[in-house]
Amino acid sequence: MPRKRTHGKRRLDPYSGAEAWADVFRTGFAMFDDFTTKTGVALEPRCIEGTDIPTQPLAPPRAATEEAWRAYGPAFLRLYGREDARGRMVWALQNFGEPQCLQSA
Repeated sequence: MPRKRTHGKRRLDPYSGAEAWADVFRTGFAMFDDFTTKTGVALEPRCIEGTDIPTQPLAPPRAATEEAWRAYGPAFLRLYGREDARGRMVWALQNFGEPQCLQSA
């Protein structure tokens, strides 16, 4: 009997993962169309807080974003820092707190 095909979770090295998730970590949204190709995570509309009005651009599910932040956050902070271009704390830090320290890259 043939073996059932399974698809493993796509796992990137910390710095590639940080680059792939950078827009989401900064703003909460995926700004470019290649996000799903790079990460394997589907995008969905996120409603404006307090309404049922969906947003554009789309965003990955919050649980997937938090999981990615835990995995790639330390590398993101090394590459891009804690603040966005306007000097505000990046979205992921505001929403998920400090990531765990980078194990080994």
